[in-house]
Amino acid sequence: MLLRHLAEGMREALAAGDVEAARIAHETIGRLLGAPAADAGGVVDLAAERSRRGASPKTPSRRPLMPREMQRGCSPASLAR
Repeated sequence: MLLRHLAEGMREALAAGDVEAARIAHETIGRLLGAPAADAGGVVDLAAERSRRGASPKTPSRRPLMPREMQRGCSPASLAR
């Protein structure tokens, strides 16, 4: 009965566009059914995992998050002209 009520509430919330209420109902249904929470995962030691896989313990160099043109203040729209 409780699960049915939560499912109906979730459908009504989605129909009304209330995504937050639907998310809460969905999470509650999952907890009631005994599904593990998304944040209940184990902690991984990255250095140990990299050495186990034979990778270098150094972190690879990262590229910029934005293209150079955007870093200098140019927008993609101005580049298309």
